[in-house]
Amino acid sequence: MIVILCFVFLFSLQLLFNPFYIITSGSMLPTLVQEDMVITSDESFFDLKVGDIIVFKSNYNNLDRTYVHRIVEIMDDDERYVKTKGDYNPSSLEGLDYPIKESNYVGKVIIVLPKIGMFIKIFSPPINYYIMIISSSLLLFFFRKNIFYCLYKSKEFSENT
Repeated sequence: MIVILCFVFLFSLQLLFNPFYIITSGSMLPTLVQEDMVITSDESFFDLKVGDIIVFKSNYNNLDRTYVHRIVEIMDDDERYVKTKGDYNPSSLEGLDYPIKESNYVGKVIIVLPKIGMFIKIFSPPINYYIMIISSSLLLFFFRKNIFYCLYKSKEFSENT
């Protein structure tokens, strides 16, 4: 039970401090499906590897949008940029999937939560953010003793090893 509470606590912190995005297209099938939620980290653009799934901004067809695609190639010419492709797409689209420069890069996908987006899309921002903050705060409040005990035991374990 304590392990589950620790996981819930850490997951709540992850949601509060890292941006999340809802998948709205099928371009990343079967890896990501519509209404999956992805959580990103602010990993450095220069630490990315081929195969990483990233979130980036693009002005493809004069539409400013955010995309989630997989890196298929990294180029280090005069300036570093990456080439991406949706897993379901047959090829990369110039202007959309490349060149992705550091200024376009938003973050690396670190967690995928299947179908969570359908619940979050019910409420539009900022209401959905408030709901997440309130629910995380309530979890922390009601389970604070177990969470602090878990953190204490974790610290105690690491000191003994």
